[in-house]
Amino acid sequence: MKQAYAVALEIESLARMWMNLKQIGGCPLIDKEEMARVKEQFKTYGQQEKGHEEG
Repeated sequence: MKQAYAVALEIESLARMWMNLKQIGGCPLIDKEEMARVKEQFKTYGQQEKGHEEG
């Protein structure tokens, strides 16, 4: 239930941002190539490189 609530809050937050952007004329959307590049970068987001562990 906690996870469902957290997801609902995130959706509400994103919807609020979208509504605010629509009021000021919207924002440019990224194309499929840019989205693919971002998705590729997120595959390792937050992971440390081998040999660079803290400790």
